[in-house]
Amino acid sequence: MRGRDRTRAIASKVRHLLVDGEVVVAGVELGLAGLAAASLGAAATAGDSAPSFRHDAELARSKAQAEDAGAKGVRFYLVLTDSRLLLVRRSVLGRAREAALDVGVEEVEAIRSRPQSHLVVVELADGRRIELETPKAFKFLPDVYRELGRLLDQQRKAG
Repeated sequence: MRGRDRTRAIASKVRHLLVDGEVVVAGVELGLAGLAAASLGAAATAGDSAPSFRHDAELARSKAQAEDAGAKGVRFYLVLTDSRLLLVRRSVLGRAREAALDVGVEEVEAIRSRPQSHLVVVELADGRRIELETPKAFKFLPDVYRELGRLLDQQRKAG
């Protein structure tokens, strides 16, 4: 059973970042790539006599990529509007914070979904690449996660 599309709820949460007349086309919840694996590693060691938190090279690389793109924090809403792509930092409780990335749709080269690795990859025209991790396996997510690339292409053609 797939989850329900939360685009409308996310649009409501980020409305303070939208300009008059801007329409949210898609909204999804994502985290930095590698964080789920690191969390599992930390949980697995919590019962040891000397707990340690796993901090592997993949997690460090993902954080560095996101920071290079201006992203601070670990949880995000990826919001595609009719004119922009926003990566909005969010709290654990789901409150939308500031936009870590705010670019026009013409500045986004591609949004690629990689179901086998639970990743959504945002490729920007300036060469930056941001790897984001889905909250669940793709088979449990609504179709909007798979459709991000197609929806981006539609908005670029319409603009």
